[in-house]
Formats: sequence, C-alpha cells, structure tokens
Amino acid sequence: MKKALLIFTLAVTLKIILLGALFLSANCSFDELVWFADVQSYLKIADSFPLPYSFEGMQANAKHYPLLPFFMWIVSPFFAGNFVYAGFFSAIMISSLCCVVLYLIAKQFTERAFEISLIFAVLPDKWAQVSIYPLSESIFILFLLLAVYYHLKGNFIGAYTSMGLMLLARPVGALFLFSFLLIDIIVERRFFVIKYAIIAIIPFFVFHGYLFILFDKLMLFADAQIGGAYSGDGFSYPLSGLVAGIKDSNLLLVRKIYTLSIFFCYLVVFILAWYHLFKTKKYQLFSAIIIPYFIFILFLKGNNHNWWMLSLPRFLIPLAPFGFIFLFGKLKEKYLYAILSISTIMSIAYSVGSYIMHIKYGSIV
Repeated sequence: MKKALLIFTLAVTLKIILLGALFLSANCSFDELVWFADVQSYLKIADSFPLPYSFEGMQANAKHYPLLPFFMWIVSPFFAGNFVYAGFFSAIMISSLCCVVLYLIAKQFTERAFEISLIFAVLPDKWAQVSIYPLSESIFILFLLLAVYYHLKGNFIGAYTSMGLMLLARPVGALFLFSFLLIDIIVERRFFVIKYAIIAIIPFFVFHGYLFILFDKLMLFADAQIGGAYSGDGFSYPLSGLVAGIKDSNLLLVRKIYTLSIFFCYLVVFILAWYHLFKTKKYQLFSAIIIPYFIFILFLKGNNHNWWMLSLPRFLIPLAPFGFIFLFGKLKEKYLYAILSISTIMSIAYSVGSYIMHIKYGSIV
C-alpha cells in the first residue's frame, strides 16, 4: 500500500512537472492550451451534464464518449465550475492511477514493478503528453488495466465490469473485450463469463439508445457530419500510409524518424507477444491483448495517409504497459532509473516541441 501511494505521488509530480514545462513554454492561459478539437469536444460534453449531449449543436460531439466528461463534471464544483481546470486535474489523477494499477499487475510478474510503473508515467512520450490533457486515453487505459488486474486475480465480475466502463470511454474497447473472451472461453473454457460480458455491455447500448432518442438516428460509431462509419473515414491506411508518409517531402524529417522508431518499438512488443503466446502461459492474456489490437491498428481502413503518421503513437498507447513488462521486467534497477531520467527529459522536450510545431505548422497533438 505504501509503495502504491508513493508511485501515485511521484507520478502526479512528474506529470505536473510536464504540464508546468508545457504551460511555461506555451506562454498562454490553460484555456488557450486546450484549444484543439478533441479536448474542446470533451469540455462541451462535460458542460452538458447531467443530461449529456442534450443542448443544440451536440450531435457532432457524439463520436466522443461520456466517461471522461462525467468525471470532469463530478470534480468541477471543486474548481468553481471551470471544466478546463477540472479536465487537467482529472487527466493527471486518472493517468497517475494508471501507474498504480500497472504496479499491482507488474509485481505479479517481475521484481521491477515499482520502476516499470514509474517509467509509464513519462514513457512513451506521446502518452506522457496526452495523459495530462482532458482526453479519453487515460481513463480508457485505467479501466483496461483494472480489467487485467481483476482478471489475473480471478475476479471476473470486476474484470468485465471494468471493460463495460472502458466501452463508455472509447468504443475500440470492444476489441479488448474480444481478447478477454478469447482467453476465457476458447483457452480456459470458462463459459460462465459470458453472462458477465453481456451485463457489462448493457450500459454501452443504453448510452446509444439515449443518443438515438436525442438525435433520432443511430449514432453507433457514427460521425454526424459524414453520416457513415467515422472509424473508416477519419482514420487511414496505416501500412501504405507509413510508406506514403516516409516518401512525402512535405513531412518533417523528425516526424518521420519518430514515427518509424515508435513503429519498430511496438513491432518488437508484437513479436514478444507472439513468443509468449506459445511459450509462457502466464503471459497469454497480455499476448491476446497485444496481437489483435496491433493488427487492427495496422489494417484500419480510411483515406488520409499523412494523418496516420500522427496517430500511430497515440493509438498504440494501450499496448505500452504490457510491453513494458516484457521489455523491462528483467533489467537491473540502475538501468531502469536511467531510462526513467532520460524519458522524463525526452517527454518534456517532446511535449514542448510538439506544442511549438502545433503553433508553427498547424499540426495536431
């Protein structure tokens, strides 16, 4: 318990340092710091509670899910109703809790759980950046980690309840639900978990029923402006997009190098997941999470190649905590603290540099 509290405190500290560096380099107010599409959408949804999405013009925001805005709404009275401050506070608290849950998971597999969980506070760099913003990544990963933790403990009610809540953060959680069912039903023959899975997804469909009543149309994975599957129109062809992005002379060299580096790091994690799938039974759940999701991200279908060059690091973040257990689980303590120190500096530089690029080139976070 003491170590978990220490990890939470240190993670909060690291994230406040990161936010402080970003805030000082941006030389603007917090209201200006969050001025890009996704964050603004979550702020609007939070402002629309206790009946979310209910005021005029909210139809376009239905592609962003309500769990994070709900937490922002809950804590907003402590910030005099200021959803920007409530959003930053929620993001930092939730993403720091992710480190605690990762510690509880990792200590079942390695003696380096403390160091690994701290490294996850600042690495990968994209996670360090988005985890301090009012974005859904943090709460999504928190409930994914909770689902894994409860599953490892044999608490299947807790595992599938966590996944049900995860679906209210981001719908791609359905893929992880498939991973859990794959292990429980196909591998372990635990057919009784089906009832937990069915109960867990009820809130997801209740939410979409609510949207149907509000907008008089089925909003399941729908973008109101396009009228089709936004996951197809808004994303890209990752494999061909990577090639096209590397060839594109208009893309910055640093962006190409970063994206390729991230791709190869996750490729190593993917290979390790395949190895452990057949060699190490205790890692099977990790492998079942990593392999389908990695393949899914690579073969998303859409039409915006260069956008994928930005999105790859962000969409692969959910695999990082499990990959860290593979990659860092047997390293010596001194190497892990060196990685933590270097990662902290890199994450600050990445966040500040990304903001400067946002101002200069109009790129998104």
